[in-house]
Amino acid sequence: MQDSKIENYFPFDPEKAFLAHEDTILASPMVPEDFPTPFGHSWGYLDHPGIMDKHVHEENQELFTFYRGEGLMELDDKVYKVSPGTVITVRPGVWHTVINQSEEPLLWAAFWWKELPGTAK
Repeated sequence: MQDSKIENYFPFDPEKAFLAHEDTILASPMVPEDFPTPFGHSWGYLDHPGIMDKHVHEENQELFTFYRGEGLMELDDKVYKVSPGTVITVRPGVWHTVINQSEEPLLWAAFWWKELPGTAK
């Protein structure tokens, strides 16, 4: 039996994060640069109260998985409640933002990639 161990563990660390999305959130990579992935990735952190810069990706799909806190996610003109365990998918061309109206920080993981051929809009 092989030894099993976690070689790399990268929890979100606000001290190592950087400002992103027009300086409205803190972000940091989820895995180290020497671990290549076929997608982009980032922790997202939004203090209370706060709102992430509303933006759109013309070519990328994006997936958000929420880990801590409670808030809202706005996709075009629809608003969804988010809390730990919530997964939200965002298609190219959809304006989106994350809103924290609670007293606790909101933490999520975001993954993005170019839209795959044959993906329904």
